[in-house]
Amino acid sequence: MAGLLSLRKTGESSVPLREYLERDLPEGEVRTFAGKGQNAGVPPLGGSGFRQGQNGNFAEERVVIMKQKKDRIFTKIFIVMMLSSALISLCNYFFYSTMPIYAVQIGGSPVLVGFVTGVYTLSCFVTRTFAGSFCDKYGRFVLMVVGAVLCIVACMGYIFAFHIVVLLIMRIIHGIGFGTHTTAGGTVAVDVLPESRRMQGIGYFSLYSTISSAIGPGIALAIVDQEGLGFKALFLLAVAVMVVTLILDLSVRKTIKASSDAVVKQNAQKKNTNKSFLGFEAQAVAPSAIMAVLCFSQSSIISFLAVYALENNLKNIGAFFTISSVAIFFSRFCVGKIGDKWGMGYALIPCIILSSASLIVIALFPIGWVVMCCAIPYGLGFGAAGPIINTMVVTLCDDAHRSSATSMYYASLDIGLGVGSTVLGMLAAMVGYKLMILLSGVIAASSVLIYVLFIARGQKKVDKKDTVMDTNAS
Repeated sequence: MAGLLSLRKTGESSVPLREYLERDLPEGEVRTFAGKGQNAGVPPLGGSGFRQGQNGNFAEERVVIMKQKKDRIFTKIFIVMMLSSALISLCNYFFYSTMPIYAVQIGGSPVLVGFVTGVYTLSCFVTRTFAGSFCDKYGRFVLMVVGAVLCIVACMGYIFAFHIVVLLIMRIIHGIGFGTHTTAGGTVAVDVLPESRRMQGIGYFSLYSTISSAIGPGIALAIVDQEGLGFKALFLLAVAVMVVTLILDLSVRKTIKASSDAVVKQNAQKKNTNKSFLGFEAQAVAPSAIMAVLCFSQSSIISFLAVYALENNLKNIGAFFTISSVAIFFSRFCVGKIGDKWGMGYALIPCIILSSASLIVIALFPIGWVVMCCAIPYGLGFGAAGPIINTMVVTLCDDAHRSSATSMYYASLDIGLGVGSTVLGMLAAMVGYKLMILLSGVIAASSVLIYVLFIARGQKKVDKKDTVMDTNAS
């Protein structure tokens, strides 16, 4: 018969030792017991041991029953990083729709108005080419603070930008700050996520962009159109938002430095044998290329769906973006659990299929209800693909070069959306909007080839390794 334990603290009668050990007890609960006889050799719990007395019996001992906790995603630093990233993204979206209007008001020509948007995107992209490696070399916290301060300077400078040249300079500074902060902040968020739930955590983290893009332009336009407020009020609000962002960053200074100092030390002690591509982590190129192709195709809808709707007499096309935004929001709650359980490839390929199929159907069937129905697979596919590819990027590289890999991912967004709007606009001028959107769907589908040819074999190994780690952890 199994040994018995006397549960003196709880007043329970003696029970079999194995039953006691297997009970689902609260974390940290302390109970006192005395054991003897067949209790000899029972392994300790919670780091406590059994002390054997002179008579061979086990003396009374306090044991802390430790209950294994599920890896947490929403830690303090993760929540702070989400809020910080959401605020700087909100500030970014304030000016997407309003800055061209302001440029016209201060006397900018149509060409210069285009430059106001172009230099911002270009400065973001160029900054990302070195921000990642700087984060890995000097630490995430320094780059986050520099990025936030530059954004504050730019937003304050907008107040005094009464000439288009000054406005262009401020947009460059803002682009550098935004590119720096998002690269460092995104890396910190990944740093603090448990490996077993990384994709799920990245899915939650990416919600900040969805929410900011949904409310930012509306808030900005409402302020600009409001009598007595105007652009000065918008710029002051942007400054306030960025000051709060900086305060949030500073509030977790010690935690960020502790997590990134180890990476900095690791990079300082070893030679950099990792291959790079245009300043980015080479291992991140293939998955980032998939993201760039998907964003390239997505720009056909973002930039030209409204014109396509007018051409085909489709009403209330704005509802498409509302429906797709809800689908994107929903997808980022679900995709992480699927990817963490089954592997990134199993999650990514269906997303690509949904994305490309939605574009092809929109092109072939320009009917109101059909287009609205396509908003759901469009949002689910494109919305879920981002967190999956972001996870893939940081998983394929080593921890010491995570910032460089993250910067490559964000740069792929800039490249895909920026180049896509320009190239697809010229294509539409030659072949029409219908064929342009159809070809965009085919291009999106072609990204499966990148995965199969350059990623699939290595990714299976990563997924298998993660599965073994999860099994061992459980």
